[in-house]
Amino acid sequence: MKEKKVKLGIGISALLVVLIGGILFYSFISSPEVKLARAFESLSQEDQAQVTSTMDMSIDLDMSASELGMYGEEEIFFDMMQSMLDNISGTSTVVWDNENKVVEMNATYGISGDIQGEDIHLQVPFSLYLDENGDEVAFDLEPYVDFTSEAIDVISYNVLPNIPELQEDLELLAEGEDVGDFLSTELNQLVVPIIEDTLRGKKYSEPLDIDENIFREDEDERYLLTFILENMLEYMKEHNEEDIVTEDDNWITVSLEEEMFFDSLLYALREVEKDEEAKKTFEETYEEDIETTISDLEEARDDLEDVSLSLTASFLVKQNTIHESQMDFTLTFEEDGQNVNVAGTVTSEYSYGEEADFLFYGQDREEITEEELDQMGYEIEMTVDNYMMENYQYEDEYMYEDEYEVELTEEEQELIEAIEAEEVTHDDFALTPEEMYYWVIDLEMQGLVEQGTSDLYMPSN
Repeated sequence: MKEKKVKLGIGISALLVVLIGGILFYSFISSPEVKLARAFESLSQEDQAQVTSTMDMSIDLDMSASELGMYGEEEIFFDMMQSMLDNISGTSTVVWDNENKVVEMNATYGISGDIQGEDIHLQVPFSLYLDENGDEVAFDLEPYVDFTSEAIDVISYNVLPNIPELQEDLELLAEGEDVGDFLSTELNQLVVPIIEDTLRGKKYSEPLDIDENIFREDEDERYLLTFILENMLEYMKEHNEEDIVTEDDNWITVSLEEEMFFDSLLYALREVEKDEEAKKTFEETYEEDIETTISDLEEARDDLEDVSLSLTASFLVKQNTIHESQMDFTLTFEEDGQNVNVAGTVTSEYSYGEEADFLFYGQDREEITEEELDQMGYEIEMTVDNYMMENYQYEDEYMYEDEYEVELTEEEQELIEAIEAEEVTHDDFALTPEEMYYWVIDLEMQGLVEQGTSDLYMPSN
């Protein structure tokens, strides 16, 4: 009987150990820290995913124009910049495709501000994709066609007429017409057709030229990143009086300061150093020994001791998948003895599989070269200059009489004569044909070469 009781006691003890172990294991795998780590691991394994975000941010420069030695027009433009930085908003969509190894980002940044008592609003577009298989980074130029006209209207109606130093000159140019209407009409007619002809349906591309692959198919690295994240979250949980990671109605929230972030990352890397498999994976993946990485991070933490960061990030996690997130942050640092304060909120929604959709990648776009972009800039400059010459010739003649009546050296005179006689080419000056052409036009406008000389250097195509 006594033996049976002993066996029964051992059995119950073993059962209790199993039950307690099961409870502890369940509490571990169901903790918000692990749920969040697993959700990020799942996110990294998706074939296609899309994050659509809205952003509101303000940048406060704790300095004035006078403190920087700016007065007059410089002070006006500095105040304009400060006002616009105080209210930045935007939307963005990031799509990544692990199968085709493509990442695309489309964004619109809204700038609002007070310019001499006038409210302005401008939406600045930005679109690019990174194609790892195609070794290409491409920028979409088509959005800037419509943006150019919008920017001209904002500058014409809300900016230039409200700068006191320019008002008198602008009223003289407008000759009784509303200054905003005059500037908008003239600039749109002069500039937009050139932009339209050059940028519509175009993209600018360069080789991707990066040392590391964007997309990795290595399961070991996924394991490593999960290992680091779990240890960071565990450190945060153990070394803070209040919960850094909390969960409420499927929302997992992480709240931390910059010191806790660095401390937790250092702790996680030291755990990597102790774990033979994790250490081997780290050093094979990043081709750097873990000791050097830890040392570099410690130095970086010391260098950033004047930086203050506060971050609260919340993630809606259901069935091991992130569906939504919200991030609130404040960042304070010192630049040239002046404090800079940044605050913002980013709200995001996540889509997966077929719901992820490229907007730029795969679209029919013609390549444009850097030389063609330079030529567009020259053409805009010359078009505006020629317009001013033709319509306000009396002012230009006065200006050039004052500015360009200079005595040429013998060497300069010989150069002018050679240009007029077409005895030189663009190669003699290391210029493109387009650059040479616009340079000669500029010389014509200055009265340094005979009118019509530029026709000799007009590019054949």
